[in-house]
Amino acid sequence: MKNAGVVIPTEGAGIEELGQFQHHLTEYKINVYKYGTKGREVLFEGPQADKRINLLYHQSHFNVITSLTSAFVCRYFCEACHVPFNNKGDHRCERSCVECGSSPPCEKEPVMIKCDDCGRSFASQGCYDKHKIHRFPQLFPMALSALLKAFGLPSPKGYFPHLFNIEANANYLGFLPAVEYYSPDAMKPEARADFLK
Repeated sequence: MKNAGVVIPTEGAGIEELGQFQHHLTEYKINVYKYGTKGREVLFEGPQADKRINLLYHQSHFNVITSLTSAFVCRYFCEACHVPFNNKGDHRCERSCVECGSSPPCEKEPVMIKCDDCGRSFASQGCYDKHKIHRFPQLFPMALSALLKAFGLPSPKGYFPHLFNIEANANYLGFLPAVEYYSPDAMKPEARADFLK
């Protein structure tokens, strides 16, 4: 705080102070999302940078978001448009790369790089590398939870209380957590009905 020249008022920091931090942390883009909007409402958005600091504003506190998809209960999150979605085809962003899906779009180099695994061509070495890193979820044309049923396997995947998975509960030994810790409202209707049985 001292290096950034930010003085935190007695009532706590706000958007003005975040702006001062952003001015000092030029290698980072600070985003502040409003709680309860699933990432659609942004209270503060810094200028474009390679690194991000994502925060969730809730009950007058700024909380660090380590995973946007976990925080907003979705499989994908478009940082450029601030849109959560669950299927790749549900959102087409003009501000992301059509080849690898990263945001901002990759800069094109004169020679495209072809992937021997999938046969697609990529705008640059960096674009190709991002494609390889994000390739695993693209191997299956369905949610991982649907794989067992698709292959006719009898064992159900089950449900996990993702919202209960916090440091304070790391050594918890007891009964299963309450229903709301499983995010039933974020499940598909069929899965939700099965879970609530």
